[in-house]
Amino acid sequence: MSPSGKRKPTGQMLRLIEQSFDSYDAFKSQFSAAAKQVEGVGWAILVWAPRSQRLEILQAERHQFLSQWDVIPF
Repeated sequence: MSPSGKRKPTGQMLRLIEQSFDSYDAFKSQFSAAAKQVEGVGWAILVWAPRSQRLEILQAERHQFLSQWDVIPF
């Protein structure tokens, strides 16, 4: 995903996004908001959370000196 990106994901990726966020537009809005709120150097990260069996959006600030636990980057 990029600010000027026009393509939507397909296949399993789109199905997981829709299951986790209800729609691609809702995901894109939440992901963009998370990225804008990161302080300093960092990112918004889309991850798979095995325990909840869904995708989640996390923030990694300052190159994430503290790791994200129990999730898999997607």
